[in-house]
Amino acid sequence: MDDFIINPGSGDGVHSHPRISGEISSVKLTPLDTQALVEGAKVEHTTVHGALCAAVISVARSLKAEWNDKKLQLMSPVCARKKLNAGEEFFLCITTKPVFFDPNSEEDFWSLAREAKQGLNGVENLSHVVEFNEILQHVAFNQQQVPPVLEVLKQAFSHELMVSNLGQLKFSTQIGNFKITDLWGPMILSGRGDAQTIGAITCNGSLHLTAISENPLIGLLGKVGDLLREASQG
Repeated sequence: MDDFIINPGSGDGVHSHPRISGEISSVKLTPLDTQALVEGAKVEHTTVHGALCAAVISVARSLKAEWNDKKLQLMSPVCARKKLNAGEEFFLCITTKPVFFDPNSEEDFWSLAREAKQGLNGVENLSHVVEFNEILQHVAFNQQQVPPVLEVLKQAFSHELMVSNLGQLKFSTQIGNFKITDLWGPMILSGRGDAQTIGAITCNGSLHLTAISENPLIGLLGKVGDLLREASQG
């Protein structure tokens, strides 16, 4: 199997790979802009993740006219390792639930960001985490029943948008003489056609964003970056 190497670069470029049907774009906020966003979110009683969700919802609606009159479903995978007392073993250990955004909302940016944050309330409750991960384990270890289970998951999580935020990088970017300058991801294709997935991680003080979709909204990520900068400047 050939290696799959992605180099998103530092601009708002679009990059593809012959074995992947989607296209990837990338944007990086400066440390100054990233810190301003962190501080702005705190003042507005929300989170950077909430602000990112608000920006994605707002820009996506502006670029796809039919989404203006539709209740949009947004998914945000949340790490469940701490809740399940799991280490850094290589396996999928998340929890999530859909957050819905009504059409033609007159809410301003920060109100939308607070709504996105509040929509995830309860997602880290132990009972929810355990139930969700039991479903994942069932898919992983009952291969004969995978198709029907996957179909149920597709119907339950038929999102238009996903924001997968890894947060602040948990280890130093300086490893001996080796320096990680930029880190991009996660990059997830949902297989749902028009779905847009935004990946986020903060590395060296800069928020790194990627967008991937089989049918990308052209300019989505660049406009998301612009809106985040604008909102953080008040």
